[in-house]
Amino acid sequence: MLIDLHSHSTASDGADAPSVLVDVAFKGGVRALALTDHDTLAGLDEASQQAEALGMLFLPSIEIEINAQRGAFHLLGLNFDAKKSQAMQQLALALDQQQKQREERNVEILSKLNALGLPCDYAEIRALAKDVVGRVHIARYLFMKGYVKSQQAAFDLYLANGRPAYIRKESFELAEAVALIHQAGGKAIVAHPLSLYQSWRVMAESFAQFKAIGVDGLEAYHSSCKANESRRFVALAQSLGLLVTGGSDYHGAKYFSRRLGYATAGEKIDPSLLLPLLRPEQLAQWEKMQYEAMDKSF
Repeated sequence: MLIDLHSHSTASDGADAPSVLVDVAFKGGVRALALTDHDTLAGLDEASQQAEALGMLFLPSIEIEINAQRGAFHLLGLNFDAKKSQAMQQLALALDQQQKQREERNVEILSKLNALGLPCDYAEIRALAKDVVGRVHIARYLFMKGYVKSQQAAFDLYLANGRPAYIRKESFELAEAVALIHQAGGKAIVAHPLSLYQSWRVMAESFAQFKAIGVDGLEAYHSSCKANESRRFVALAQSLGLLVTGGSDYHGAKYFSRRLGYATAGEKIDPSLLLPLLRPEQLAQWEKMQYEAMDKSF
């Protein structure tokens, strides 16, 4: 049975609705799935209900952007405990506050684009996003309007850091995000560490600091990783006593290099990576699913 600990739906920047994502995963052989939409919990209920209907183990999760001087620092919050309702509400409130700040940022970006002679209608851009509006939706809008030749060109010409319509995004501090994740019963995992854009020496120093702050692990297996890179991340995690996870970072079928259930070099994600993340009742469910799968194979 396959697992996947990093996936996205239309609640952020994925191509599939949460329930559709679960269907696609199940049909592909995935039996344990974490939905990790960017800075939002909006898709979790829908995905959870569909996973329950299919008999899939579902891990309610998130991917939170962290303030970083360089690169992109994303923190996975894996497997929240739905019973910790007050903590989940606190996380939702913090995300809502952050989203208000980002709405202000979006308005500033559009103001800059308008000043550059590229008229933009925020209502039309909102229609492209099912929930959270981000630069990817603005880029898609610019492409649809014919202002640029591709979505990537929108970033290259206008939206990327250093370009004329760039506005810095407000993000969480690491300690705050870790605390919110832990209070909600989840594990704090650094996503796709290569995006930190650090040398291996600096990376080792950084992860020692991250662990001191409370980070639980790192995503050693990811669709962007080569096999030797994943091996180095596993060794780094082991040297620091950190958990190792793996995920496809699936955003939809349009990303041909990413398949649910597969990560580094197109290899299957090891199901054993799931076990340290599970609560006792989930572990019992997973073991039962494995036994039933074995019975069917004979």
